[in-house]
Amino acid sequence: MPTLELPASYPKHAGQAYGQLCAKDHLELDDLRVLALVEASGKAGYGAIADLTEHQDIKDLLNKNGREEVGHAHRILKAIAILSGTSYELPADEDNPLVQPSPITALTPELVKMFIAAEMDGEVNYNRWADNESNPEVAKIYRLIGADERRHAGRAEEILALLTP
Repeated sequence: MPTLELPASYPKHAGQAYGQLCAKDHLELDDLRVLALVEASGKAGYGAIADLTEHQDIKDLLNKNGREEVGHAHRILKAIAILSGTSYELPADEDNPLVQPSPITALTPELVKMFIAAEMDGEVNYNRWADNESNPEVAKIYRLIGADERRHAGRAEEILALLTP
């Protein structure tokens, strides 16, 4: 089974690659491959931020979101298989070109507010992609991920409440 690779037309930064995807109303197969890599990189990203705090409840919430991001990547792989008949494997974190060292040095309320906004935007994007997807199975996958993004925003709101007494 082939491993996903980043197409040359995409930047090697998860946020920038995701931004390029967000400019689209419909995702093609190359876009879905990139989206799977972006989602898979979320585990390392959330994990790096979880490592910045000693607060166990916050760590648990961040790591849960990270694990679920990998679940999103697997759902996207399923969508790719439905649309193309080709199955892919996710690369290990060290082989994912979108997993980069985190520049974040502190977990702040401002950062968590950015997470909330990003996850809420994720829900909007997935629902837009679902609205523009002709394959009902793939549209359902997008909507499931969108609902998860809303839950991730809810967890980030819990984190914010724990950070701001």
